[in-house]
Amino acid sequence: MAQLREKLTTVTLQLFEVQKFVVPLGGQPGPRTSPATPFSWMEDNKHLLELPRMSEILAQLESCQLGSEIVFNVCKQNDTSASRILKHCEWVVHNLSRPHPAVYKIGITENALSRWMGRRYSYKFDPHTRWDGMIVLFVGPDSLSCGLVESYLISRFSGRSGCRNVQPGGESAKPGPGPFFTYCVWRSLAPP
Repeated sequence: MAQLREKLTTVTLQLFEVQKFVVPLGGQPGPRTSPATPFSWMEDNKHLLELPRMSEILAQLESCQLGSEIVFNVCKQNDTSASRILKHCEWVVHNLSRPHPAVYKIGITENALSRWMGRRYSYKFDPHTRWDGMIVLFVGPDSLSCGLVESYLISRFSGRSGCRNVQPGGESAKPGPGPFFTYCVWRSLAPP
């Protein structure tokens, strides 16, 4: 009986692991201003512009003129449900691999610019991987909401081709005034 219980436990865990691959990835784009521009996320989410550190972060982003290195693909957050926001984020990450296979990593930060090109822990100067860019998926008033979006996305993509996340996410949530950002850094594996 003990051996059968142990085998049943192992098989059950394997079935749970396989089950997450049964639900197809894809999501759907969230509502947004049409036509989409690099600044339409601000028009769609005017309430985010009132967050304490937002003007400072936007000034930093403007002064650096990063072009396509940091892109905001944030849907309208104030007039949609949480599940629709998550489906939008999933859709953005899933579409990274449409033109060519891609590797990516999902995370949260309090400053997207410093996470991308700051001296410490920056992706642009990562000695191991040459990341092509960063996509901001969600902007939240606190790190907990961004950590929840990060954890959901990591659980959906973990174990799938291209996902480089090892930890379950949400570990770096911390107190403080917003905004906080859930992002995805990516690298295309297109042939040269």
